[in-house]
Formats: sequence, structure tokens, C-alpha cells
Amino acid sequence: GLPELPLYVVVVDPDYPQQLFVGSDVGVYYASAPAYAWQALGTGLPKVPVLDLKFHQPTRNLVAGTHGRSMFRLDLSQMTSVNDSPEQPSAALLGNFPNPFNPSTEIRFRLAEPGPVSLGIFDVSGRLVRQLRRAERLPAGDQSANWDGRTDRGDSAPSGVYFVRLEAENDSHSLKIQLLK
Repeated sequence: GLPELPLYVVVVDPDYPQQLFVGSDVGVYYASAPAYAWQALGTGLPKVPVLDLKFHQPTRNLVAGTHGRSMFRLDLSQMTSVNDSPEQPSAALLGNFPNPFNPSTEIRFRLAEPGPVSLGIFDVSGRLVRQLRRAERLPAGDQSANWDGRTDRGDSAPSGVYFVRLEAENDSHSLKIQLLK
């Protein structure tokens, strides 16, 4: 039942050793002994290469590290069957324009429901450069914020790669952007 694609990692469920999870070129698959009928783990994980899986036993979470789409936490405590319809995220980063940019860029994002939102700009070492929104309550729908290429102190940020981090409810997303001078 596995697709004929590369497999990168196999994880055994420590609570149920007969259950296996594999990371493949198109997501995560799981199967249980004795039949090992493999099925896609349909929890909103995009169809991208999953290069690493880690099982966090106390929370029954499986963390999937993907190629190019960040990391995903899969809650296995409530896994009773495969759900092929993706979960609706509470927020999404839609991108920025222009990118690369100089001197400013518009960052677009969408909220599925109203709530507090934090939006920050980080450098490649993970340091906060500019806080654009700090737990600010916003309505549901399409939103945007502008970054003028300046730090929180008002200094001009140097050319380079930066990361936008959006946090809303229990959801967070990152986006790589580039400032060119």
C-alpha cells in the first residue's frame, strides 16, 4: 500500500509497538500489525517529502519535519481513522509583495476566525528584528501589514534574508523574505 517513492524514516509507536509510521516523498503513512495495510495519515499535512519523524510519548504527538514546508505536529491521541479532508488552519501567511523588496514590502495573511495575532520579522539567527503586531486582536478575513525595512529601534535593517512569523491561536507559520539594497 505504500507508494513507490523514497522512504526517509520509520518510527515505532512506543505505546503500541505494532503501529509503524513512515516519512515518504508524499507525506506520512501508517500501518498496524499483523496485516500492515499502509494508509496515508490525513491530518492536513501537505503532500511534501517528510524527512524526519519524532514521537513525543507524553503528548502522543508525532512531529514531522518536511522539506520546504516547515514542521507539523500530528496529534495521535485522537487518531481513530484516516481523515482525508485537511484541517482548516486558523491562520495562513499568503506571501509578501514585492519580494525581494526595497525599501518596503506588504505582508499578507488570512485569519479563519477573529483573535489575537502576533507578527514578527526575524533575522537568519532567529533574533527579533521588528514586531509588526503583538497579540493584536484582528477580525477574521484577509489582513496585511507593511514592513519598511527598519528595526524596532528605527535603524535601517541590512540587506539579507529575513523570516516573517505569524502566530494566531494555536497556529504559527513562517515565510522567507529578502531585503535588497
